[in-house]
Amino acid sequence: MTDMPALSLFTLLTDRLGKRLQPIQATKATLVDVSHTLEDLVLHERLPALIFTGFQESSHWRAETERYRELAGVAHQICIFAGGQLPPESDQKQIHVRLHGPDPLRQEWFLLVLTERFTAVLCGRDLQAPALSEGDRRFQTIWTFEPDLITEIIAVLHEVVARERPDRLVDLETAIERFPPPPPDAHLLTLFTTRMIDDLVRQHEARLQLESMLAYESRLRALGQVLSGVAHELNNPLQGILGFAGLIAETPEQAPSTLEEAGYIVEAARRAQTIVQSLLQLSRPNSSEPALARLNEIIDQTVIFVRADMSSYGINLTITSEPEVAPVLVNRVRIQQLLINLLTNAIQALAGQPGAHQIEMIVRQPSPEWVELRIHDNGPGIATELHERVFEPFFTTKAPGEGTGLGLSIVRTIVEEHQGHLKLESGPLRGTTFSILLPTGAKHKPETASAQAEDNGAGLVLVIDDDPQIVLLLERVLKRAGYAVRAERNPEAGLRRVLHEHFAVIISDLLMPEMPGTEFYERLIRLNPALAHRIIFITGDATRPTTQAFLQGTGQPYLLKPFTTQQLLSSVAQLLAAHPPLVVAHGSAIVEPAPARAPEANESA
Repeated sequence: MTDMPALSLFTLLTDRLGKRLQPIQATKATLVDVSHTLEDLVLHERLPALIFTGFQESSHWRAETERYRELAGVAHQICIFAGGQLPPESDQKQIHVRLHGPDPLRQEWFLLVLTERFTAVLCGRDLQAPALSEGDRRFQTIWTFEPDLITEIIAVLHEVVARERPDRLVDLETAIERFPPPPPDAHLLTLFTTRMIDDLVRQHEARLQLESMLAYESRLRALGQVLSGVAHELNNPLQGILGFAGLIAETPEQAPSTLEEAGYIVEAARRAQTIVQSLLQLSRPNSSEPALARLNEIIDQTVIFVRADMSSYGINLTITSEPEVAPVLVNRVRIQQLLINLLTNAIQALAGQPGAHQIEMIVRQPSPEWVELRIHDNGPGIATELHERVFEPFFTTKAPGEGTGLGLSIVRTIVEEHQGHLKLESGPLRGTTFSILLPTGAKHKPETASAQAEDNGAGLVLVIDDDPQIVLLLERVLKRAGYAVRAERNPEAGLRRVLHEHFAVIISDLLMPEMPGTEFYERLIRLNPALAHRIIFITGDATRPTTQAFLQGTGQPYLLKPFTTQQLLSSVAQLLAAHPPLVVAHGSAIVEPAPARAPEANESA
């Protein structure tokens, strides 16, 4: 058999059309969209057709072959060209033609549709340029509805089939005779154009939404940087307020009125702490890895953002929880976004409705592996036929301009990210309930039964923080609990103490002007590696990615300011339980011996 010259439909088209129609650049995703729109005309209008198609081998091959099986149910004949090993023909309506070697057609995407009402050809040549994904690959592209040109292309494809599949040539020739290329039908061209415009509008809306989300994340990063500094400045005085008020409240000889007033101060400081932490968490882009967290705490830190809206619409919110619910393995920021979306959805459903307005949140643990959150509102409900559609992107039942249609779509995405389960129960006059199951993750370690160490000279503690009020507070709390304490406001002075004294516990701030806690830790373990497991960090902001990475890398406990005296003493007791001092003498814990050497040059006073 005589070899045919290398075949390129793209070259044939450009040579014939010349300057009448210049090729444009399009992505592979666009070629797929245009091809599917032409094929959909055949499917939806139930048009008998002869279809020639060729596309590159890719991960989409299986999905495309399934589509052509569907088309075979309507079309008269489908001829598929591709390189590599083709699947078997499913019936007589399919003709598979395998291309060989360096044939240029293997680098082209083409579709030729012949019907009694229109004919069209689309062809693109791969530019072989680097791309982020398969759909982003760039093609020189051209298409036409001109019958004379399409007749010439059919003749070329006929020769390829005659060479590669002579056993099917008669079937193909019969189909070609049945469908001579007609002039385009105006009605079908209008349908094609309308669907392409609709698709372009959807793509444009999706791009705008993506740009909006990227701009939002950019603003959040900037806000996060500002809030990080604000949080540190706020959390330090909050730590003093909470700590000293706690000391007063724990002193039994105080007058009852004094104890009551100290309790009010503690409660107010904790509310301020929750607000600061909520702002920090919400302003951080979604970059953190999942971690164990108490769902009730996330709820408490999130509802403050929607309480004003609830109050303005007279909505009553109740939150109930089973006792001792296990922590869940989640990305805290994403779960906050989920909660805000669901609560906002409930508020909008209740707004303007007659009668009492109620939103109920219930946290329970139906099994050791799952924690369930149920959010119920007594609004008008969602019609049963819309239960699936409400999770589709851009679908909304609200009036134009009142919603993007993305809230519940994002909720479902977040639940799927966490390998959880989402269920909707709703109907007219029954309100709406969203049930979410989240995994508990690793078994949570129980807290130490006793927060305080016995007054037995349990160890020598070194405290390092640049804030004098916090140094004084920690010194008083620890001494009252029976610890011997050394306190320094300068990390360099703390390192010098480590050379001459043996510490059972070291408590260090992370953000200090003279030396950050990260550098202090690195120099500390160079002086004495055995102290690497005897440090507790304190910080006003643990949401920074760099701070999270450092804390996860060390594996050491940390306290987020402002913390209570009980939290402080509990952390110290837990560390000592895990790493007890070797000897106790004269109130000082004798730990592993420090190396007998002078500090390095950059560690000197």
